[in-house]
Amino acid sequence: MRIEVLTTSFPAHAGDFRGAFVLDLAAALVERGHQVRVVAPHPGLGAAAEEEIRGVSVLRTTAPGRRAQTLFGRHGVLDALREDPLLALELPLSFGAFALGAARAVKEADIIVSNWMIPCGLVGAILSRWSGAPHVAIEHGGGLRLLRGMRLGPRLLDALLANCTIGHFVSSAQRNFALSLLPARRRIDLEERCTVLPMPPAALRQRDGARVAPRSYSLPLKVLYAGRLTSDKGLETLLRAVAATRHTRLTIAGPGPLSARLRAPGLRDRVEILGHVPHDGMPELFARHDVLAVPSEPRAGTPPELAEGVPSVLIHGMSWGVVPVVSRVGGMPEWVRNRETGLVFEPGDSGSLAAHLRFLSSNPRAAATMAVKARAAAEPCTHAHLLNLWRRRGLSLPPGTQR
Repeated sequence: MRIEVLTTSFPAHAGDFRGAFVLDLAAALVERGHQVRVVAPHPGLGAAAEEEIRGVSVLRTTAPGRRAQTLFGRHGVLDALREDPLLALELPLSFGAFALGAARAVKEADIIVSNWMIPCGLVGAILSRWSGAPHVAIEHGGGLRLLRGMRLGPRLLDALLANCTIGHFVSSAQRNFALSLLPARRRIDLEERCTVLPMPPAALRQRDGARVAPRSYSLPLKVLYAGRLTSDKGLETLLRAVAATRHTRLTIAGPGPLSARLRAPGLRDRVEILGHVPHDGMPELFARHDVLAVPSEPRAGTPPELAEGVPSVLIHGMSWGVVPVVSRVGGMPEWVRNRETGLVFEPGDSGSLAAHLRFLSSNPRAAATMAVKARAAAEPCTHAHLLNLWRRRGLSLPPGTQR
């Protein structure tokens, strides 16, 4: 089948982390014999206007006056706008070019898959009505935060869900919050259209035939943070927690606006800052660390359930048997059960996070047990399971033959 994928975030080059889970989904569809084209705004950064990546055709739409790095080549559109509100002047032309490119691309599409309900979901819903192609709208979190702050947000969400075959959410918390915005009489009908599953990472371990070796826990405890270095990711909380513990070393991997300002006073020999790590370099990082810390924090005025979805790095790390230690935001507590598949703490509570790290460093047997259970918990989070969920909700998508 011909599948058009709409997204505002997509890798600009090999190893780029931006929207890597969108590429993973598109490549999984290609592996099942489908023809897939991704339409995304051009990020600048030397990316090609058209190319093929992992069998996926990529079309990057260009607004007049494109610069070396556009709004879509930064560390998230919302973060970029907070840092430089003048970048909002770029939005109309960029979204106009994107919508026009998407309209041209979907003329012969059998299925439209849009990522983030604002703006791609609305574009996909309009194009679905125009073309007659089924529409799957995926929400990762940022779209709901925008809808919540808009006066007409609930009406837009109602119209969007009513005009798509499936509304997919990465966590039950997000789905429940979205449904709570709708009139009570509409919730039952629209709930039938909703599916929930985190976006699966590329199955590097299974695809490459690698096996997770049994872990031996010895001091110091090796903690990994992998993700964007932005103010909502709780990095200062994590640094305070490491400073309050002994026998703990921290590796920070990822780019972002905090990379130049990140400081760890008194921790120089215990904190390593790597910067950007290519997507395919993550398994090696998981293999040499004991703990994956995801200390995300809600921004002021943001409900905890919308502060984070379920980061693909969390599921990926769990599948490699790394013990997750996460804050109680978004959908992460749905996958990390405290003292069973990992450890959970309240966002911003560096004391609780430090206590968790001390527990793991002094209880290697408990850490090993949690690692095994975390790996088992992540196993159902696969593209095969995701696509089966969509089929059960009525999407006509032949299974194909995986290559």
